[in-house]
Amino acid sequence: MRETGIIRRVDMLGRVVIPKEMRTILKIDFGDPLEIFADKDGIILKKHYPLAHLGSASKGACETLFKFTGHESAICDENVFVATAGKNAEKYSGKEISGSVSDLIKENKKYLTTFSGGGETLPLSGEEKDFFNQFFAPITVDGKAIGMIALLSDKPDRQISEQDAELCMLVSELIASAAQ
Repeated sequence: MRETGIIRRVDMLGRVVIPKEMRTILKIDFGDPLEIFADKDGIILKKHYPLAHLGSASKGACETLFKFTGHESAICDENVFVATAGKNAEKYSGKEISGSVSDLIKENKKYLTTFSGGGETLPLSGEEKDFFNQFFAPITVDGKAIGMIALLSDKPDRQISEQDAELCMLVSELIASAAQ
């Protein structure tokens, strides 16, 4: 553990205030769940990412989407890609999400871009734009997006259909219910 030089007192209800600087660095917002661990040296608080704990269920969801739509798929939480399927799967698995994808999660909204429609594709990780057609659906629990699920096509003529998008949104809802 690193020393910070910050000391806080425990109040009568056992609460401790986490300094704003630390919350900012760790991307902890009001209402975010924290995991509490104890070891021989003290207490460890860690931001809880429900999608990271779904493991094989997230991977299975991505593989099912890939199988039925033919589009690559990816699931991310607020930080990293937790599951991927398709030919570029390993390129993104475990990688940090881009600021653009992070913004979509914060805004809790769907996003569709197509090559023929002239929309702007979003980088998934870093600044690379590897896909011509993309559909993103938020994974929402209690009104707050906790992640995104994406369908991706690296071929300009391989559009994401309305049925593909609907299937993606259905899978998003199933993952959200499993994450609760």
